Amino acid sequence: MSISSRGSPPFLGVPNEILVRILKGASLHDLQAFTHATGLPSVVQFVLKERLRLLLSLWGLDDLASRNMMRTTGSVLGGSAALSMIHPNTLVPCNLDFYCPLGNAGLVLDFFKARGYHDLSFGGRDPVSPGMGVKRVYTLGSLETLQGVNVVESLSLSPLVPILYSPTTLVMNYVSSEAVVCCYPALTTAKKGILNSPPCSMLTGGASARNIAMFAWRGCIDKYRKLYAFDVQCKQQCDSSTCDHLVGRTCLLAERRASDTYHLRVGFGDVVPLNVGPDVRWVQINEVEPVGGNDDDPYVPGVSWPRYPVFTLIVVVDGKERERFFGKKLYPGDFWYDAVENALGS
Repeated sequence: MSISSRGSPPFLGVPNEILVRILKGASLHDLQAFTHATGLPSVVQFVLKERLRLLLSLWGLDDLASRNMMRTTGSVLGGSAALSMIHPNTLVPCNLDFYCPLGNAGLVLDFFKARGYHDLSFGGRDPVSPGMGVKRVYTLGSLETLQGVNVVESLSLSPLVPILYSPTTLVMNYVSSEAVVCCYPALTTAKKGILNSPPCSMLTGGASARNIAMFAWRGCIDKYRKLYAFDVQCKQQCDSSTCDHLVGRTCLLAERRASDTYHLRVGFGDVVPLNVGPDVRWVQINEVEPVGGNDDDPYVPGVSWPRYPVFTLIVVVDGKERERFFGKKLYPGDFWYDAVENALGS
């Protein structure tokens, strides 16, 4: 691929081809800043599309076909691959995680199977840690590229619900068919993250479920802390005694929605949608005492696992339908159903 200077005058006399080389390793924040400073969105759009093309080519995937699949199925690319689109020289993802709405997993799987990928999970598997907004996970592999792909089917009509239950704000990002989106840009741009809410199985599950959830949770967090040298902190970055919890750039207790202005969005084209699929709102509530806590409990401060400050409640609104989540989908009569209504009922 190449970019022509035709149609857009060079910035300070620098040809577009040189600008592309300069911006090749720029963070998503810097790409947006460049657009605002120069008025040359076409250069940034080219850089971003080329970044995605090179990433997907490692999995033998065409970027245009992949974006069309995401557009028609309402799916997004998340995980470390999305983070690598924001910080391109910081990490190399070991697999691709595609998140799709409830009921669309078959269409996404067909796309990959048509490109030589095989279902290694034999019809999918339940999530390792229940209570993550996930219905089923499908793991695929290719003998040609020797690469792996995970297709994560959401419990919701929105593909974003599982992403909002990510272990840390560092991976609360996604790539849609039209844009790269970062939910907490002030933190992520600085290579910082805050621990998000744990799987609800760590609250409501038995000892075995809690230990499995803790192991998976800690493994994910340690990957970004120790392998990629990101700063992951154990509490929200606000002073709860003075913060009004209305600013969503760093405060996890602020009410957020998928279309709000706190996101960082940089598009592949001139039109950048504010959201993917139904409207999603989320908020985190104050600390809940872990079930069965005692001096030997790994969730007690000062032992091997930090106490979590907040827990995520989500509402997804699609037309007249209103979905409520605390990790799992909630129904009338559930304690957390009422908690969601109290927090996000309006």
